[in-house]
Amino acid sequence: MKYIGPCLLLCLAACAGEENIARYPVTPLPATTTRAVATDTIEVRLVSLPLYADAEEIPRQASDGSVRTNAEILWADDPDSALSNALARNLEEITGAIAAVEPWPLEAFPEARIEVRVDEMLASANGTLRFAGAWFASRPGDPRADRAGRFAFDVPLADAAFPTLAAAHAEATRQLATTVAAGLR
Repeated sequence: MKYIGPCLLLCLAACAGEENIARYPVTPLPATTTRAVATDTIEVRLVSLPLYADAEEIPRQASDGSVRTNAEILWADDPDSALSNALARNLEEITGAIAAVEPWPLEAFPEARIEVRVDEMLASANGTLRFAGAWFASRPGDPRADRAGRFAFDVPLADAAFPTLAAAHAEATRQLATTVAAGLR
């Protein structure tokens, strides 16, 4: 019984610290272009991110090249899930196809499958968000329609504020969706 008091105090202290945590959402931006594709349904696989970009803490590159985070400044959603969902939303707006993140929610199988592997997704010390990696588009049962490509975007950051960084992530995702849609056939 004598340990209940200290345990209760620790739990209350942990809960009290939650109010100091800032969470930033990445709100998808609407597509600015449309493109006709020869598919009606697109499955987006969960995006693969580097370890530093897949964490809840928001990473930034310091002037010495190191990647720094702060445990009290977090993304509002899991980065891989948020990026995958935003990519699916943008692809749907651009192509007019039904797009959803895996697992595929409809009865009929998707006509196309998109996989993205991100190499870099980091606010650099030079004032840009660097977003680079590779994308792969496949059509189950038709390997001749398979496509792949690399992408690299440097989205300028107007300032060092975290809402600005979140907006840059949304812009980079929109640019990726435009690039992937252009590669679909």
